[in-house]
Amino acid sequence: VGPESDYALEWKNELMNTLRQVGCKIVLPYNRKNGKWRRGPFTFIHGFRSGKQAVREEARTYCSPGGCLIMGHLHRLHRENIEKDEGAVGISVGCIGDIDKMDYAKTTGSVLTWGQGWVYGYWNKTTGKWRVFEAFKEGDAINVVQAYRKI
Repeated sequence: VGPESDYALEWKNELMNTLRQVGCKIVLPYNRKNGKWRRGPFTFIHGFRSGKQAVREEARTYCSPGGCLIMGHLHRLHRENIEKDEGAVGISVGCIGDIDKMDYAKTTGSVLTWGQGWVYGYWNKTTGKWRVFEAFKEGDAINVVQAYRKI
């Protein structure tokens, strides 16, 4: 209650309007029960845990067997295979923002593990096969997988 909450509500409404204007069709709430989106083998969440085991724990909670959890929240690039009967993988995608401009984080140790990145890949609905690749920024270069082949 007060000016801070009024400002937060105004900012939220402005953000939602902007997202609709640019064509965003799905905006999920930031909560554990309703804040996930599933599409085939993929589960997307913002992320709710922190620490070294966060990706593993979120994937154990949200990942389908044989599937992939893709999450943010940690700002670090991290991929972890999960102990599930049919296998699974959890991926923290890093962040897109300019880490050097994130003043709120300059004194926290975890900022030293952050990285700029995103994921891309494919899912074959017929065979069920999928792959997720990570793109990440290193200096001024953006690293991506350009070809995928079995050898």
